[in-house]
Amino acid sequence: MIEKVKTNKNFILGIIVGIILTATTGVVAYSVYANTVTYDNTQSGLQSTNVQGAIDELYDKTKNMAPIDLDTFQTNTSKTIYASKLGVCIKRKNKLNCFKINNWDIEKEHIQQVFSDVSCSVDSSTVRCDTSSLVCLIYSYGRVRCGDHSASSYCDVNSDGSVNCT
Repeated sequence: MIEKVKTNKNFILGIIVGIILTATTGVVAYSVYANTVTYDNTQSGLQSTNVQGAIDELYDKTKNMAPIDLDTFQTNTSKTIYASKLGVCIKRKNKLNCFKINNWDIEKEHIQQVFSDVSCSVDSSTVRCDTSSLVCLIYSYGRVRCGDHSASSYCDVNSDGSVNCT
C-alpha cells in the first residue's frame, strides 16, 4: 500500500512538473516568436523593427502619460477643434485625431489616413484634406491648421508652438 501511495505521489508530481514546464516553454516560445517577427516602422516612426520591440517602445512612451484634458487646450468658437503648443486635435468619426507640429514626415501620411474617405490634395509642401464640415492642412515647415466650415472658425498652431484659435 505504501508503494502505491509513493507511485501515485510521483505520478501526480510528474503531471504538475509537466504542466509547469509546458506553460513555461509556451511563454518562452511566444517571447522568442515576438522578437523574431519583423515590424515595418515606416508609418509609426518607431525605432523598433520587431513586434516585441515595438510593444516595449510603445509601453515606454505611454507609461507616464497623463490622460488628455481637452479643457487645457485652446478651442475654436464652435468647440470642435482643439489646439495646444504641440498641435491640433479634431474629433472625426467619433475619434479624437491629433496632428503634431514639426512632424511633416509622419503627419503628411497620418492626415490622409484620418481623411481616407475624401480626396486630399498633396504637393511638396502641403497636404490639405477637406470635407463638407472640416478642413485640415499640414505644412512641411511645421504648421498645422484645421477649420470648421459650419462655424467659419479654425485653430492654427505654428512651428514655434504659438496657437491661434477663432
